[in-house]
Amino acid sequence: MEGLKEDAIHQTAVKLAEEIKNLSIYKTFYSDVQAISSPNVKKEDFKQTLQQAMKEKGLDAKLRNTVFHWVRSQSKNKLDPLASLLKASAQWEKRIHKSLNSMCSDLETSLAKIRLQSEQEELSDKWNELSTYNLDLSKFRPVYAPKDFLEVLITLSDYVPYTRDGEPLLGVNPSLGASTCSLEAERTALGVRVAALGYAPVTQEFLKRGSPQALRATLWSQVLGSKIETQKRTYFNQLKMSVLEADLMIDKLIIKDVQLTASNDDQYFVFEDLLYQVMLCFSRDCEILQQLKGSIGTPLTVTIKGKHSLLDIGTV
Repeated sequence: MEGLKEDAIHQTAVKLAEEIKNLSIYKTFYSDVQAISSPNVKKEDFKQTLQQAMKEKGLDAKLRNTVFHWVRSQSKNKLDPLASLLKASAQWEKRIHKSLNSMCSDLETSLAKIRLQSEQEELSDKWNELSTYNLDLSKFRPVYAPKDFLEVLITLSDYVPYTRDGEPLLGVNPSLGASTCSLEAERTALGVRVAALGYAPVTQEFLKRGSPQALRATLWSQVLGSKIETQKRTYFNQLKMSVLEADLMIDKLIIKDVQLTASNDDQYFVFEDLLYQVMLCFSRDCEILQQLKGSIGTPLTVTIKGKHSLLDIGTV
């Protein structure tokens, strides 16, 4: 029995090693391991010295987090959504598609088209200050009303499992009163230790009871594995070029949505330009659709005249 267990562990390790080779972090991680191996790893005690060297340089946590994210992605692909959720999702998706197509007909415009060279240059010049990018959006209406979405959520309330263990959650227990200050102090002290540890599974458990505002960016970056690297900057710039090149119907809806919300908010108006950039690029990110494959319906796609590939706009 012990031999079978060891063989199963070995096979899992082999599979995991092969999977890691296909991940974007592999090349830099391999180079980092090579860099620390030369002066610190001893042939006669290879395993122990390698583990110690990786721990000292923080590579052990990086490897653990990589395994954690990989396992989570595999588990997500095996989930079977409730039939009721799939049905509601399909109905909502159909409703959104119908609304978009109806608006295009009313405005006599298309879902997607190539921007004129002059439009590309203007958008590029104003990329860092998109709040000054003038568009007449008066005829563009919301794709759905808030009450419509609320109705959908209400119908799903009976299918969403919810348990309450009685533990106070930071930011969502107004009845705590004066105790809120002590809770925040407690969560902040613990959160600092969790952030320093840098181990994604531990961070995930910590976030279940809420995070102090000052630590949210750090902790969520650890859980999501969203460390900004050169290749990710390159990919974002590719998405930006897609925004400059193609004019999507939803671009106007995104811009109008930000104008009606963040730009009129005393706390969020300073992020207006950043929100435009992120959301416009997000609408071109087909990798998101791959992550959601099997959990949502069919994305709305459109062929742009003169282009050979389909452009996904299903992230609306």
